[in-house]
Amino acid sequence: MDRMRNSKLCSSGYVLVAFAAVALLAGSGCGKKESFAIRPAQEKFKAADEGLKETQSFPWTPPPPQTEKFDLTEEQSVPVTVNPQVDLLLVEDNSSSMDPSQEKLRRALTGFARKYMTSNLDLRAAVITTDAFLASPIFTGYLNSTSRGIRRNQIFPSYGSNYAKLLPGIHDGPITTMCDKRIADIFGDFYYGYTQCWRRDASPNRGPEHCLHPSRNESSITECVNTVNNDTIHSGQPILSTIPGQGETADEAWTQKLIDNFIINASVSTSGSGYERGLGSLTQFLRDNEKDPQTRFFRPGSQRVIVFLSDEDDQTVDDQKLMQAKGIPAEKYSPKLAYTDQCRAKTVDGYSYTLSSCIADPKTYLIPVAAIKGELDQFFAELDKGAKEPGSYFVAAIVAQDGETIAQLQQAALEMRANGMDEQGRNVPLKPSADQDRGRRYMKLVEAVQSGSMSLDIGAQDYNEILANIGRTILKKTTKKFTEVSLGRAPADPERMVVVITHADGTSTTLGAGQYALDGAHLKITDEAVVQALKPQDKIQITYRTRSVQDDSKFKLPKVPTDLSQLVVQVNRADNTSTRLKPRQYRVDGDTVTITDKELLNGLGPNDHISVTYGTQPIRQGQFPLKRAPTSAEQVNVLITHGPGSSPTKLRRDQFRVDGNVLTITDESLKQTLQPSDRVVIEYQPRVK
Repeated sequence: MDRMRNSKLCSSGYVLVAFAAVALLAGSGCGKKESFAIRPAQEKFKAADEGLKETQSFPWTPPPPQTEKFDLTEEQSVPVTVNPQVDLLLVEDNSSSMDPSQEKLRRALTGFARKYMTSNLDLRAAVITTDAFLASPIFTGYLNSTSRGIRRNQIFPSYGSNYAKLLPGIHDGPITTMCDKRIADIFGDFYYGYTQCWRRDASPNRGPEHCLHPSRNESSITECVNTVNNDTIHSGQPILSTIPGQGETADEAWTQKLIDNFIINASVSTSGSGYERGLGSLTQFLRDNEKDPQTRFFRPGSQRVIVFLSDEDDQTVDDQKLMQAKGIPAEKYSPKLAYTDQCRAKTVDGYSYTLSSCIADPKTYLIPVAAIKGELDQFFAELDKGAKEPGSYFVAAIVAQDGETIAQLQQAALEMRANGMDEQGRNVPLKPSADQDRGRRYMKLVEAVQSGSMSLDIGAQDYNEILANIGRTILKKTTKKFTEVSLGRAPADPERMVVVITHADGTSTTLGAGQYALDGAHLKITDEAVVQALKPQDKIQITYRTRSVQDDSKFKLPKVPTDLSQLVVQVNRADNTSTRLKPRQYRVDGDTVTITDKELLNGLGPNDHISVTYGTQPIRQGQFPLKRAPTSAEQVNVLITHGPGSSPTKLRRDQFRVDGNVLTITDESLKQTLQPSDRVVIEYQPRVK
């Protein structure tokens, strides 16, 4: 059969071509000849004009370029998480020398309330007095005892087991006191002193109007007085709230009523006990008022503010210890037993004085301030159990701190006693007495509590700044989470930082540079009006430069670009437009891109950013792995097809090399022309023998 085929091929003039080489034929005639077809060693062959060959095809797919984004700015959005619950308790000295201080407090309350008692905060305010400790059962016998034939709880109808509770008629206005000449020699200050209770007792004025707005010939000191015969100055609300009740609106009339009630509640008058125990009255309040669900004031998780106002030091003694030590039965026990009139001389800041009365054995019987603080801490810890976030508290002590203030207060008390007046306008001088003292124990509590606690000067002529300090601390405590922000890094160009408040209603407010302060990476909003106006659901957005492009135009890449012809430097602007930089506008030094166009840098906005796109490995390294290494009997042809439908270009032998099973294109200029749509074809072909 083979011989027959050979005969036919010869006679027909056919020539067999194998692998693009002319086959060697035995003889040139048509006689008997041997034909040797050269068979390739590969398993797969493809017919072509050149003969049978093996082909590998490589699509040109360079590695994807890497893009580095350099934000010139950083933006932080801080949600306003105002703690809206603030509970403010004022513990106010209602002893006879406090009229001037109470008057200054009244004058400052309107400004404080207008600024800090707004509906943005759920603020509640209440007032108790430094003699609320008398609600303790240990004083039942004392209150039932008589003075000049009149029982003390008749002289002071509010005294009793409910006196430390926030109930209408008790701590919603001046303490109700009998105004009677029979006891004027004991309570002379109330009758003849600044208060002159006989004025209000016989006055046709009823209600709080003249207390709030005295006429030309009146004063709030004499009008803010409740006597047994004229007990009409009460707000009816011992607990005030900045949140309107159901059906109410926080309009101007409602706000003014809130302010008036606060002034009325804080006008405690000066007929109270001269045994000033501010700290003891506070702890008695916690034991009595806070255990009663009907009167409870402090709320779980709230920001608590406790303000003391007193011109004497705290005198809270351990009554049980004192009573047992003296062997006195409960029905005979009196707070007076803790005192002596043999007081040691004191010197404060060069001012020397001797108190009219003082605690006889303070080291033994005064309850340590640390114990008072411990009781406060324990109470609030128990209160906050189960609260979403625990609350906190701070203390403000408006007390005498220095010798100058003590001297001023004592002189005022002596003048008041020397200038007593009766109903006929006659001078009734009272026994000189000066018990005003440095508020050491109150100040010690301030130091122990810390957390923004403060000692303030009771001798200040204007209490507006005193109350403003308290108000600012309230705002700081309730808004610190967003008004004091730690930025991711310190802004490079603080003057170009943008602080915007986005309000819950969709409006926004851009703050000026004077409305916030920047300390490194710490930003604090300092404008009180801005802070005060913040509401829950508001957000504060801070946009700032993370680098100063004017001074630093260098952008360091993670890797060195390997194909600079493909590098793209682009400015992406906040308005979603972009600009590709020309090579003359930047330069590349290793892994650093430096923008050299200063005009472009100066024109960058606060929300623009720069992106650099580059190859992180040799894109055109021109190496291709072969299925196998060519044998010595084979040659390799390399063809490149530039795009679909184009004719292949066969490479010369000096444009590539084969190392084992790796083909490398060595022509650098050729590699630079390769495009992603190109294909590299590699053919194995037997060599012609």
